[in-house]
Amino acid sequence: MAQLDAIKDIAAKIHAEKVIKKLTVAGSVAYITDHAGDLARFQYLDDLAEELIRDEVDENVRAISFHLENVRNALARELWQQGLGVGPYTLDELLFGAVKNGDSNPVVSVLERLRRSEKNAPGLVVFPLHSFGVLAAGLLKPFRRASYILVRPGAGYALTIQTNSLRETISLIDGTRSRLGVTKQLDPSLFWHWRESRGADWLERNPLLIARMTTIAGYYNENEFLTLGRLQVITASIVMMAAMQSRREEQSAWFFSSGAINNWQTTDVNHYFILTSSHDQVLRGESVPIHDHNQVREMAGLAVDVDPRHFRRESARSSAIFSSLEALFRGYLKHSIDRQNSTVGNVHRKIMEAVTFFRRSFQPGRDDWTAVISLATAFEMLLTDRFEGGVKARLMNRTQTLLRGVNGTRRYQAAVDALYVARSETVHEGKVSRLDLYDARQAFVLCFLEIMRRLPQLREDQPNPMQHLTI
Repeated sequence: MAQLDAIKDIAAKIHAEKVIKKLTVAGSVAYITDHAGDLARFQYLDDLAEELIRDEVDENVRAISFHLENVRNALARELWQQGLGVGPYTLDELLFGAVKNGDSNPVVSVLERLRRSEKNAPGLVVFPLHSFGVLAAGLLKPFRRASYILVRPGAGYALTIQTNSLRETISLIDGTRSRLGVTKQLDPSLFWHWRESRGADWLERNPLLIARMTTIAGYYNENEFLTLGRLQVITASIVMMAAMQSRREEQSAWFFSSGAINNWQTTDVNHYFILTSSHDQVLRGESVPIHDHNQVREMAGLAVDVDPRHFRRESARSSAIFSSLEALFRGYLKHSIDRQNSTVGNVHRKIMEAVTFFRRSFQPGRDDWTAVISLATAFEMLLTDRFEGGVKARLMNRTQTLLRGVNGTRRYQAAVDALYVARSETVHEGKVSRLDLYDARQAFVLCFLEIMRRLPQLREDQPNPMQHLTI
Protein backbone atom coordinates (compact mmCIF):
# COMPACT_ATOMS: atom_id res chain seq x y z
CA MET A 1 0.00 0.00 0.00
CA ALA A 2 1.23 3.45 -0.89
CA GLN A 3 0.77 5.45 2.30
CA LEU A 4 1.95 8.78 0.85
CA ASP A 5 2.50 10.01 4.41
CA ALA A 6 5.32 12.46 3.77
CA ILE A 7 3.63 14.38 0.96
CA LYS A 8 5.79 17.50 1.25
CA ASP A 9 8.96 15.41 1.12
CA ILE A 10 7.69 13.48 -1.91
CA ALA A 11 6.71 16.74 -3.63
CA ALA A 12 10.15 18.24 -2.93
CA LYS A 13 11.81 15.19 -4.47
CA ILE A 14 9.62 15.50 -7.56
CA HIS A 15 10.29 19.24 -7.88
CA ALA A 16 14.06 18.64 -7.75
CA GLU A 17 14.05 16.15 -10.63
CA LYS A 18 15.91 17.36 -13.71
CA VAL A 19 13.99 17.38 -16.99
CA ILE A 20 16.39 18.73 -19.63
CA LYS A 21 19.57 20.78 -19.31
CA LYS A 22 18.87 23.36 -16.56
CA LEU A 23 15.11 22.77 -16.43
CA THR A 24 13.78 20.99 -13.34
CA VAL A 25 10.25 19.87 -12.58
CA ALA A 26 10.01 22.89 -10.24
CA GLY A 27 10.56 25.08 -13.30
CA SER A 28 7.73 23.35 -15.14
CA VAL A 29 5.46 23.71 -12.10
CA ALA A 30 6.25 27.44 -11.96
CA TYR A 31 5.44 27.82 -15.65
CA ILE A 32 2.06 26.09 -15.50
CA THR A 33 0.97 27.99 -12.38
CA ASP A 34 2.03 31.30 -13.94
CA HIS A 35 0.14 30.48 -17.15
CA ALA A 36 -2.88 28.73 -15.66
CA GLY A 37 -5.08 31.31 -17.40
CA ASP A 38 -4.19 29.74 -20.74
CA LEU A 39 -6.27 26.72 -19.70
CA ALA A 40 -9.38 28.73 -18.89
CA ARG A 41 -11.01 28.09 -22.26
CA PHE A 42 -10.65 24.32 -21.91
CA GLN A 43 -13.39 22.77 -19.80
CA TYR A 44 -12.03 19.25 -19.99
CA LEU A 45 -8.66 17.64 -20.56
CA ASP A 46 -9.93 16.15 -23.83
CA ASP A 47 -10.60 19.67 -25.12
CA LEU A 48 -6.92 20.50 -24.60
CA ALA A 49 -5.92 17.27 -26.36
CA GLU A 50 -8.09 18.17 -29.37
CA GLU A 51 -6.51 21.61 -29.56
CA LEU A 52 -3.01 20.12 -29.66
CA ILE A 53 -3.69 18.02 -32.77
CA ARG A 54 -4.87 20.95 -34.87
CA ASP A 55 -2.68 22.35 -37.64
CA GLU A 56 -2.26 25.70 -35.92
CA VAL A 57 -1.78 25.57 -32.16
CA ASP A 58 -1.34 28.58 -29.88
CA GLU A 59 2.30 28.57 -28.74
CA ASN A 60 1.29 29.28 -25.14
CA VAL A 61 -0.97 26.22 -25.20
CA ARG A 62 1.80 24.10 -26.69
CA ALA A 63 4.22 25.32 -24.01
CA ILE A 64 1.89 24.66 -21.09
CA SER A 65 1.17 21.19 -22.48
CA PHE A 66 4.93 20.52 -22.59
CA HIS A 67 5.34 21.51 -18.96
CA LEU A 68 2.23 19.60 -17.86
CA GLU A 69 3.71 16.48 -19.42
CA ASN A 70 7.01 17.01 -17.60
CA VAL A 71 5.23 17.23 -14.25
CA ARG A 72 2.96 14.28 -15.04
CA ASN A 73 5.90 12.05 -15.96
CA ALA A 74 7.81 12.97 -12.80
CA LEU A 75 4.72 12.31 -10.67
CA ALA A 76 4.23 8.94 -12.35
CA ARG A 77 7.82 7.82 -11.82
CA GLU A 78 7.79 8.73 -8.14
CA LEU A 79 4.38 7.18 -7.44
CA TRP A 80 5.42 3.97 -9.17
CA GLN A 81 8.49 3.93 -6.94
CA GLN A 82 6.12 4.26 -3.97
CA GLY A 83 4.23 1.18 -5.16
CA LEU A 84 1.10 3.06 -6.24
CA GLY A 85 0.00 2.19 -9.77
CA VAL A 86 -1.65 5.35 -11.06
CA GLY A 87 -2.27 5.50 -14.78
CA PRO A 88 -0.88 8.39 -16.88
CA TYR A 89 -4.31 9.57 -18.03
CA THR A 90 -5.58 9.63 -14.45
CA LEU A 91 -2.60 11.76 -13.43
CA ASP A 92 -3.22 14.06 -16.41
CA GLU A 93 -6.79 14.66 -15.27
CA LEU A 94 -5.82 15.29 -11.65
CA LEU A 95 -3.02 17.66 -12.62
CA PHE A 96 -5.19 19.51 -15.15
CA GLY A 97 -7.90 19.96 -12.52
CA ALA A 98 -5.45 21.22 -9.89
CA VAL A 99 -4.00 23.83 -12.25
CA LYS A 100 -7.44 24.99 -13.39
CA ASN A 101 -8.49 25.34 -9.75
CA GLY A 102 -5.61 27.77 -9.23
CA ASP A 103 -3.75 25.57 -6.73
CA SER A 104 -0.41 27.16 -5.91
CA ASN A 105 1.33 23.77 -5.69
CA PRO A 106 -0.45 21.34 -8.04
CA VAL A 107 1.96 18.48 -7.23
CA VAL A 108 0.99 18.59 -3.56
CA SER A 109 -2.69 18.87 -4.55
CA VAL A 110 -2.49 15.73 -6.69
CA LEU A 111 -0.69 13.78 -3.96
CA GLU A 112 -3.26 14.86 -1.38
CA ARG A 113 -6.09 13.79 -3.68
CA LEU A 114 -4.52 10.38 -4.18
CA ARG A 115 -3.91 9.92 -0.45
CA ARG A 116 -7.60 10.56 0.24
CA SER A 117 -8.74 8.26 -2.56
CA GLU A 118 -10.68 5.20 -1.46
CA LYS A 119 -8.62 3.23 -3.98
CA ASN A 120 -5.35 4.01 -2.18
CA ALA A 121 -5.41 0.63 -0.47
CA PRO A 122 -4.20 -2.76 -1.69
CA GLY A 123 -6.34 -4.95 -3.88
CA LEU A 124 -5.67 -8.13 -5.86
CA VAL A 125 -4.90 -9.27 -9.38
CA VAL A 126 -6.13 -12.77 -10.26
CA PHE A 127 -4.22 -14.18 -13.21
CA PRO A 128 -4.34 -17.67 -14.80
CA LEU A 129 -1.27 -19.87 -15.31
CA HIS A 130 -0.82 -23.05 -17.30
CA SER A 131 1.72 -25.88 -17.47
CA PHE A 132 2.62 -25.06 -13.87
CA GLY A 133 2.70 -27.60 -11.06
CA VAL A 134 3.28 -27.83 -7.33
CA LEU A 135 5.17 -30.89 -6.08
CA ALA A 136 3.47 -32.97 -3.40
CA ALA A 137 0.13 -31.67 -4.66
CA GLY A 138 -0.47 -34.47 -7.15
CA LEU A 139 -1.05 -37.99 -5.84
CA LEU A 140 -0.08 -36.85 -2.34
CA LYS A 141 -2.55 -33.95 -2.22
CA PRO A 142 -5.10 -35.75 0.02
CA PHE A 143 -2.36 -36.34 2.58
CA ARG A 144 -0.63 -32.95 2.33
CA ARG A 145 -3.35 -30.38 1.80
CA ALA A 146 -1.09 -27.54 2.97
CA SER A 147 1.20 -28.18 0.00
CA TYR A 148 -1.07 -27.02 -2.80
CA ILE A 149 -0.97 -23.33 -2.09
CA LEU A 150 2.22 -21.29 -1.89
CA VAL A 151 1.86 -17.89 -0.23
CA ARG A 152 4.69 -15.36 -0.11
CA PRO A 153 3.31 -12.49 2.01
CA GLY A 154 6.57 -10.53 1.93
CA ALA A 155 6.62 -10.64 -1.86
CA GLY A 156 2.88 -10.04 -2.09
CA TYR A 157 1.78 -13.05 -4.11
CA ALA A 158 0.37 -16.54 -3.87
CA LEU A 159 0.17 -19.54 -6.18
CA THR A 160 -2.69 -22.03 -6.11
CA ILE A 161 -3.19 -25.20 -8.10
CA GLN A 162 -6.33 -25.95 -10.09
CA THR A 163 -9.36 -26.79 -7.92
CA ASN A 164 -11.91 -27.92 -10.54
CA SER A 165 -14.47 -26.21 -8.30
CA LEU A 166 -15.35 -22.52 -8.49
CA ARG A 167 -16.58 -22.57 -4.91
CA GLU A 168 -13.21 -23.90 -3.72
CA THR A 169 -11.36 -21.38 -5.91
CA ILE A 170 -13.26 -18.50 -4.31
CA SER A 171 -12.47 -19.90 -0.87
CA LEU A 172 -8.76 -20.12 -1.75
CA ILE A 173 -8.68 -16.56 -3.09
CA ASP A 174 -10.42 -15.31 0.04
CA GLY A 175 -7.98 -17.09 2.35
CA THR A 176 -5.07 -15.78 0.28
CA ARG A 177 -6.47 -12.24 0.39
CA SER A 178 -6.20 -12.03 4.17
CA ARG A 179 -2.74 -13.62 4.24
CA LEU A 180 -1.52 -11.02 1.72
CA GLY A 181 -2.72 -8.18 3.93
CA VAL A 182 -5.77 -7.14 1.89
CA THR A 183 -8.37 -6.25 4.51
CA LYS A 184 -11.45 -5.58 2.39
CA GLN A 185 -13.73 -8.50 1.66
CA LEU A 186 -14.39 -10.43 -1.55
CA ASP A 187 -17.72 -10.33 -3.34
CA PRO A 188 -18.16 -13.99 -4.41
CA SER A 189 -20.92 -13.07 -6.86
CA LEU A 190 -18.32 -11.34 -9.06
CA PHE A 191 -16.56 -14.64 -9.75
CA TRP A 192 -19.80 -16.48 -10.53
CA HIS A 193 -20.73 -13.65 -12.89
CA TRP A 194 -17.33 -13.68 -14.64
CA ARG A 195 -17.42 -17.46 -14.89
CA GLU A 196 -20.69 -17.29 -16.83
CA SER A 197 -20.40 -14.00 -18.74
CA ARG A 198 -16.68 -14.16 -19.66
CA GLY A 199 -16.39 -17.92 -20.10
CA ALA A 200 -13.70 -17.90 -17.42
CA ASP A 201 -13.33 -21.67 -17.11
CA TRP A 202 -9.75 -21.05 -16.02
CA LEU A 203 -10.98 -20.01 -12.56
CA GLU A 204 -11.61 -23.71 -11.92
CA ARG A 205 -9.32 -25.48 -14.35
CA ASN A 206 -6.03 -23.58 -14.11
CA PRO A 207 -3.44 -22.78 -11.48
CA LEU A 208 -3.75 -19.15 -10.37
CA LEU A 209 -1.34 -16.36 -9.57
CA ILE A 210 -2.85 -13.97 -7.02
CA ALA A 211 -0.89 -10.75 -6.47
CA ARG A 212 -1.39 -7.85 -4.08
CA MET A 213 -1.43 -4.54 -5.93
CA THR A 214 -2.54 -0.95 -5.37
CA THR A 215 -3.86 0.52 -8.60
CA ILE A 216 -5.86 3.56 -9.65
CA ALA A 217 -6.99 3.73 -13.27
CA GLY A 218 -9.62 5.60 -15.25
CA TYR A 219 -10.20 2.87 -17.84
CA TYR A 220 -9.55 -0.83 -18.34
CA ASN A 221 -6.08 -0.96 -19.83
CA GLU A 222 -4.61 2.28 -18.52
CA ASN A 223 -2.36 0.45 -16.06
CA GLU A 224 -1.79 -2.68 -18.10
CA PHE A 225 1.96 -2.18 -18.49
CA LEU A 226 2.30 -1.70 -14.71
CA THR A 227 0.10 -4.69 -13.91
CA LEU A 228 1.85 -6.99 -16.37
CA GLY A 229 5.24 -5.67 -15.26
CA ARG A 230 4.43 -6.62 -11.67
CA LEU A 231 3.30 -10.08 -12.80
CA GLN A 232 6.46 -10.50 -14.86
CA VAL A 233 8.55 -9.83 -11.75
CA ILE A 234 6.65 -12.51 -9.86
CA THR A 235 6.70 -15.15 -12.61
CA ALA A 236 10.41 -14.54 -13.23
CA SER A 237 11.12 -15.04 -9.52
CA ILE A 238 9.21 -18.33 -9.63
CA VAL A 239 11.14 -19.77 -12.58
CA MET A 240 14.44 -18.59 -11.07
CA MET A 241 13.67 -20.37 -7.82
CA ALA A 242 12.56 -23.45 -9.74
CA ALA A 243 15.88 -23.38 -11.60
CA MET A 244 17.72 -23.52 -8.26
CA GLN A 245 15.90 -26.65 -7.05
CA SER A 246 18.00 -29.78 -6.60
CA ARG A 247 18.08 -32.56 -9.17
CA ARG A 248 16.16 -34.78 -6.78
CA GLU A 249 13.36 -32.23 -6.47
CA GLU A 250 13.26 -31.76 -10.23
CA GLN A 251 13.12 -35.50 -10.92
CA SER A 252 10.19 -36.08 -8.55
CA ALA A 253 7.99 -33.83 -10.65
CA TRP A 254 5.81 -36.32 -12.49
CA PHE A 255 3.32 -38.29 -10.38
CA PHE A 256 3.74 -36.02 -7.39
CA SER A 257 3.01 -32.77 -9.26
CA SER A 258 -0.32 -31.01 -9.61
CA GLY A 259 0.69 -30.35 -13.22
CA ALA A 260 0.20 -34.04 -14.02
CA ILE A 261 -2.78 -35.03 -11.87
CA ASN A 262 -6.43 -34.00 -12.25
CA ASN A 263 -5.45 -31.31 -14.74
CA TRP A 264 -7.80 -29.99 -17.47
CA GLN A 265 -6.22 -26.58 -17.85
CA THR A 266 -7.14 -24.24 -20.69
CA THR A 267 -5.18 -21.66 -22.68
CA ASP A 268 -8.42 -20.03 -23.86
CA VAL A 269 -8.02 -16.92 -21.72
CA ASN A 270 -9.38 -13.53 -22.76
CA HIS A 271 -9.49 -11.64 -19.46
CA TYR A 272 -7.79 -11.35 -16.09
CA PHE A 273 -9.38 -9.83 -12.99
CA ILE A 274 -8.43 -6.82 -10.90
CA LEU A 275 -10.01 -6.28 -7.49
CA THR A 276 -9.61 -2.75 -6.13
CA SER A 277 -10.44 -1.00 -2.88
CA SER A 278 -13.60 1.10 -2.63
CA HIS A 279 -15.38 3.39 -0.19
CA ASP A 280 -17.03 0.45 1.59
CA GLN A 281 -15.62 -2.80 2.98
CA VAL A 282 -15.90 -4.80 -0.24
CA LEU A 283 -13.40 -5.11 -3.09
CA ARG A 284 -14.78 -3.94 -6.44
CA GLY A 285 -13.81 -5.90 -9.50
CA GLU A 286 -12.98 -5.36 -13.15
CA SER A 287 -12.62 -8.00 -15.84
CA VAL A 288 -9.77 -6.65 -17.95
CA PRO A 289 -9.69 -7.69 -21.63
CA ILE A 290 -6.37 -9.00 -22.88
CA HIS A 291 -5.07 -7.13 -25.92
CA ASP A 292 -1.68 -8.71 -26.52
CA HIS A 293 -2.53 -12.39 -26.31
CA ASN A 294 0.96 -13.55 -27.31
CA GLN A 295 2.64 -11.62 -24.49
CA VAL A 296 0.12 -12.72 -21.87
CA ARG A 297 0.07 -16.34 -23.05
CA GLU A 298 3.86 -16.48 -22.83
CA MET A 299 3.84 -14.95 -19.36
CA ALA A 300 1.14 -17.38 -18.20
CA GLY A 301 3.04 -20.42 -19.43
CA LEU A 302 5.22 -21.49 -16.52
CA ALA A 303 6.47 -24.95 -17.42
CA VAL A 304 7.98 -25.62 -14.01
CA ASP A 305 7.15 -27.73 -10.97
CA VAL A 306 7.97 -25.98 -7.73
CA ASP A 307 8.51 -27.56 -4.35
CA PRO A 308 7.10 -25.38 -1.53
CA ARG A 309 9.66 -26.93 0.82
CA HIS A 310 12.41 -25.52 -1.40
CA PHE A 311 10.95 -22.01 -1.08
CA ARG A 312 10.80 -22.38 2.71
CA ARG A 313 14.25 -23.95 3.03
CA GLU A 314 15.85 -21.37 0.72
CA SER A 315 13.86 -18.38 1.95
CA ALA A 316 16.92 -16.09 1.95
CA ARG A 317 17.67 -16.88 -1.69
CA SER A 318 14.00 -16.56 -2.60
CA SER A 319 13.90 -13.11 -1.01
CA ALA A 320 17.12 -12.09 -2.76
CA ILE A 321 15.78 -13.15 -6.15
CA PHE A 322 12.46 -11.36 -5.68
CA SER A 323 14.07 -8.22 -4.27
CA SER A 324 16.54 -8.07 -7.16
CA LEU A 325 13.79 -8.44 -9.76
CA GLU A 326 11.62 -5.84 -8.02
CA ALA A 327 14.58 -3.43 -7.88
CA LEU A 328 15.19 -4.05 -11.58
CA PHE A 329 11.58 -3.25 -12.49
CA ARG A 330 11.48 -0.13 -10.35
CA GLY A 331 14.80 0.99 -11.80
CA TYR A 332 13.41 0.40 -15.27
CA LEU A 333 10.37 2.56 -14.48
CA LYS A 334 12.56 5.27 -12.99
CA HIS A 335 15.38 5.40 -15.53
CA SER A 336 13.94 4.07 -18.79
CA ILE A 337 10.40 5.45 -19.10
CA ASP A 338 10.46 8.79 -20.95
CA ARG A 339 14.25 8.95 -20.69
CA GLN A 340 16.34 9.24 -23.84
CA ASN A 341 19.98 8.14 -24.20
CA SER A 342 20.35 7.18 -20.55
CA THR A 343 23.10 4.62 -19.93
CA VAL A 344 21.54 3.52 -16.64
CA GLY A 345 18.10 3.35 -18.26
CA ASN A 346 19.37 1.31 -21.22
CA VAL A 347 21.08 -1.16 -18.87
CA HIS A 348 17.87 -1.66 -16.88
CA ARG A 349 15.93 -2.20 -20.10
CA LYS A 350 18.57 -4.65 -21.37
CA ILE A 351 18.55 -6.71 -18.17
CA MET A 352 14.74 -6.75 -18.24
CA GLU A 353 14.93 -8.22 -21.75
CA ALA A 354 17.51 -10.77 -20.59
CA VAL A 355 15.13 -11.92 -17.84
CA THR A 356 12.34 -12.20 -20.42
CA PHE A 357 14.47 -14.50 -22.58
CA PHE A 358 15.43 -16.53 -19.51
CA ARG A 359 11.72 -17.06 -18.74
CA ARG A 360 11.17 -17.96 -22.40
CA SER A 361 13.58 -20.89 -22.02
CA PHE A 362 10.92 -22.49 -19.78
CA GLN A 363 8.02 -22.12 -22.23
CA PRO A 364 5.84 -25.24 -22.51
CA GLY A 365 5.48 -27.25 -25.69
CA ARG A 366 8.48 -25.66 -27.42
CA ASP A 367 11.20 -27.51 -29.30
CA ASP A 368 14.54 -28.04 -27.58
CA TRP A 369 16.24 -25.52 -29.86
CA THR A 370 13.91 -22.73 -28.70
CA ALA A 371 15.01 -23.12 -25.08
CA VAL A 372 18.69 -23.21 -26.11
CA ILE A 373 18.41 -20.07 -28.26
CA SER A 374 16.40 -18.22 -25.60
CA LEU A 375 18.82 -19.02 -22.78
CA ALA A 376 21.89 -18.19 -24.88
CA THR A 377 20.30 -14.87 -25.86
CA ALA A 378 19.57 -14.16 -22.19
CA PHE A 379 23.27 -14.61 -21.36
CA GLU A 380 24.39 -12.35 -24.21
CA MET A 381 21.99 -9.59 -23.15
CA LEU A 382 23.03 -9.88 -19.51
CA LEU A 383 26.80 -10.00 -19.98
CA THR A 384 27.73 -8.15 -23.18
CA ASP A 385 27.42 -4.56 -24.41
CA ARG A 386 27.15 -5.05 -28.17
CA PHE A 387 27.65 -7.46 -31.04
CA GLU A 388 31.31 -8.19 -31.72
CA GLY A 389 33.55 -11.20 -32.16
CA GLY A 390 34.66 -13.51 -29.37
CA VAL A 391 31.26 -13.78 -27.68
CA LYS A 392 31.77 -17.26 -26.23
CA ALA A 393 35.11 -16.39 -24.62
CA ARG A 394 33.61 -13.19 -23.23
CA LEU A 395 30.67 -15.05 -21.71
CA MET A 396 33.01 -17.62 -20.16
CA ASN A 397 35.33 -14.99 -18.66
CA ARG A 398 32.53 -12.85 -17.28
CA THR A 399 30.73 -15.88 -15.84
CA GLN A 400 33.95 -16.84 -14.07
CA THR A 401 34.36 -13.29 -12.70
CA LEU A 402 30.79 -12.99 -11.46
CA LEU A 403 30.76 -16.43 -9.86
CA ARG A 404 34.18 -16.23 -8.22
CA GLY A 405 33.97 -17.99 -4.85
CA VAL A 406 30.70 -19.80 -5.71
CA ASN A 407 30.72 -23.58 -5.37
CA GLY A 408 30.66 -25.22 -8.79
CA THR A 409 32.02 -22.27 -10.79
CA ARG A 410 33.90 -24.52 -13.22
CA ARG A 411 30.79 -26.63 -13.76
CA TYR A 412 28.79 -23.49 -14.50
CA GLN A 413 31.43 -22.25 -16.94
CA ALA A 414 31.37 -25.58 -18.74
CA ALA A 415 27.57 -25.38 -18.95
CA VAL A 416 27.71 -21.90 -20.49
CA ASP A 417 30.33 -23.13 -22.96
CA ALA A 418 28.16 -26.09 -23.98
CA LEU A 419 25.12 -23.82 -24.26
CA TYR A 420 26.84 -21.42 -26.64
CA VAL A 421 28.22 -24.28 -28.76
CA ALA A 422 24.70 -25.74 -29.05
CA ARG A 423 23.32 -22.30 -29.89
CA SER A 424 25.91 -21.79 -32.65
CA GLU A 425 25.31 -25.26 -34.11
CA THR A 426 21.58 -24.60 -34.18
CA VAL A 427 21.81 -21.14 -35.74
CA HIS A 428 24.61 -21.77 -38.24
CA GLU A 429 24.25 -25.47 -39.08
CA GLY A 430 20.61 -26.21 -38.35
CA LYS A 431 21.83 -28.94 -36.00
CA VAL A 432 19.42 -29.43 -33.11
CA SER A 433 20.67 -31.50 -30.21
CA ARG A 434 19.15 -32.16 -26.81
CA LEU A 435 21.01 -30.28 -24.10
CA ASP A 436 20.60 -30.46 -20.35
CA LEU A 437 20.08 -26.81 -19.34
CA TYR A 438 20.02 -27.40 -15.57
CA ASP A 439 23.50 -26.00 -14.79
CA ALA A 440 23.29 -23.22 -17.40
CA ARG A 441 20.02 -21.94 -15.92
CA GLN A 442 21.51 -21.93 -12.43
CA ALA A 443 24.53 -20.06 -13.76
CA PHE A 444 22.24 -17.40 -15.24
CA VAL A 445 20.40 -16.90 -11.94
CA LEU A 446 23.64 -16.55 -9.99
CA CYS A 447 25.14 -14.15 -12.55
CA PHE A 448 21.93 -12.09 -12.50
CA LEU A 449 22.03 -11.77 -8.70
CA GLU A 450 25.66 -10.61 -8.78
CA ILE A 451 24.98 -8.12 -11.58
CA MET A 452 22.08 -6.67 -9.59
CA ARG A 453 24.30 -6.39 -6.50
CA ARG A 454 26.76 -4.33 -8.56
CA LEU A 455 24.21 -2.30 -10.54
CA PRO A 456 24.02 0.66 -8.09
CA GLN A 457 27.69 1.34 -8.89
CA LEU A 458 26.86 2.14 -12.53
CA ARG A 459 27.33 5.74 -13.72
CA GLU A 460 25.95 7.55 -16.76
CA ASP A 461 29.45 8.15 -18.15
CA GLN A 462 30.30 4.44 -18.51
CA PRO A 463 30.82 3.69 -22.25
CA ASN A 464 30.76 -0.11 -21.76
CA PRO A 465 28.40 -0.63 -18.80
CA MET A 466 28.18 -4.44 -18.89
CA GLN A 467 31.95 -4.73 -19.10
CA HIS A 468 32.21 -2.35 -16.14
CA LEU A 469 29.77 -4.48 -14.12
CA THR A 470 31.59 -7.73 -14.83
CA ILE A 471 35.23 -6.88 -14.07
